[in-house]
Amino acid sequence: MSDATPKKGDIAVCSLGRTGVITDCDAREVNYGDGNKGVAWVGKTISPEEFFGRPWSSRNPRIIGHISDLTTIEDLRQSSSET
Repeated sequence: MSDATPKKGDIAVCSLGRTGVITDCDAREVNYGDGNKGVAWVGKTISPEEFFGRPWSSRNPRIIGHISDLTTIEDLRQSSSET
């Protein structure tokens, strides 16, 4: 599934190894803390737990599933732990 074009609702992993849910339909310009800018997919972090709910972004996300595939919060935890 990693070759798929990202879409809203996808669960993906960024280059830092954090799992997030993509919340926008299109990639957009992101300003990073170090002053750099880039076009990235954005969303909310779901793993690791200490970053849960924080902004998430990835220029080249590795798609691991879609939010509609999950039926329980345990499915979400399992999906995040497989990365």
